[in-house]
Amino acid sequence: MNILYIVPYQFSKPTGGGKFAIFNQIKYISKIATITIAGVAANEATPEFDCNMMPVFSNAASRYINLLKFFTLRNIIRENKIQLIILEHPYMAPLGILLQKLCGVKFAIRSQNVEYLRFKDMGKWWWRILQMFEKWAHNQADAVLCITEDDKAFFKNQGVKSKLIDFPFGTCIASSPLDKSDCKQQILKQHQLSSDTKIILYNGTLNYLPNVTGLDIILDHVNPYLQEHLSNYKIIICGSKLPEKYNALIAIPNVIYCGFVEDIGVYFKGADVFINPVQGGGGIKTKLVEALAYGTTTISSKDGAKGLIQSTAVGKLIITPDFDGITMAKKTIEEVLKTANIPTPKSYYDYYYWPNIAQKVVKELEAIL
Repeated sequence: MNILYIVPYQFSKPTGGGKFAIFNQIKYISKIATITIAGVAANEATPEFDCNMMPVFSNAASRYINLLKFFTLRNIIRENKIQLIILEHPYMAPLGILLQKLCGVKFAIRSQNVEYLRFKDMGKWWWRILQMFEKWAHNQADAVLCITEDDKAFFKNQGVKSKLIDFPFGTCIASSPLDKSDCKQQILKQHQLSSDTKIILYNGTLNYLPNVTGLDIILDHVNPYLQEHLSNYKIIICGSKLPEKYNALIAIPNVIYCGFVEDIGVYFKGADVFINPVQGGGGIKTKLVEALAYGTTTISSKDGAKGLIQSTAVGKLIITPDFDGITMAKKTIEEVLKTANIPTPKSYYDYYYWPNIAQKVVKELEAIL
C-alpha cells in the first residue's frame, strides 16, 4: 500500500508526546507499507525510517487553508502511485476532499483527540464552530483513526458514518525492562541522593493547562501530605516550558525540577512511582502509556487515565478520584514502601506495542481501498 501522510508541522526530531506518536507510527507503518510524507522544511532527516519527506508546507498559519497546494500534492500522488492519504488532525480536510474527489484516492483523518472539546476546555469561544467543522470533516473521510476507544465511541455517538479504526498511542518497548534498579542508581547519583531515597516522578510539557493543574495538585496537596507522613523521598518533575510563576519550584522541600530531559526513559524506569494527577485534555496521556511500558507503577487521577485500556495494566495502574491529592499521596506511600516490584503485564504490550498497532491499522486501512 502506498500512503501519503500529510503532517503540516514539524515532528522530526520529536519533542513531545503528540510528535512522538506521529514519528513512531510512521516509523513502524513504513516497515510494512510505502509512505511519502508531505511536511514542513523544519523536519530533520532520520535513519529510523525510510520515507521520502517532502517540504510541501510553510510555517505560516495559512498553510491550513492553502488549497493551491492541491497541485503539488496531485503531482506527488501521481508520481508515487498513492492509494491512501492520512491527514494529521481534521483541519486540512478541505484539501483532503479535493484530492479524494479529483485524484481518485481514499483519505483518512487521524484525530489525536476530540479537538473541539480540547478548545472548549480552554475556554475558546469558537469551539462550537470547530465542533461543526470537525463532525463534517470526519464524515467526508473514508476512515477516522481514533487514538482511544473512548474517542471512537464518542465519534460513533456523534453520528460519524466513516469507518472508525483504533490507532492508539503506543510504545517502542516490547516487555517490562530489567534494568530498573540500574536507572534508579543513575538518578540517585546524578542528584546526589542517598540510596534509600524514594523517587516519585511527574512529567509533562508544563505550559499545557491539564499538566499545570496536575502540578498544582502535587505542590498544594500531594507534597505537603508526603512531608508529614513519608521520610526520605523526592518528587522529581521533568518537563519544559515551566511558567514563570513557578520559578520558586527549585526551593520547595523534597521537590527537584529537572526541566526538559533528553533521555526521559531513565527517569521513567528509575522512579519508584509515577504520579499523574492531570485534569482535562482529550485523547490519552502519553506519559501514562510510557510510564507503564517502562514497568513503573502509576497512580493516576480518573480523568488522567481516560483513554487507556485499564484491563491491560492490572496491578500496575492505580486510579484515584479527580482533584484528590490526599488520596493520591496515600496511595503513593503504599506503593513506595512495597519491597517487590511486579512487572507490567504482557497484555499491556500486546495492545500498546507499536509494531502490533501498525500491523492492525494497515490491515484495516487496506480493507477500505
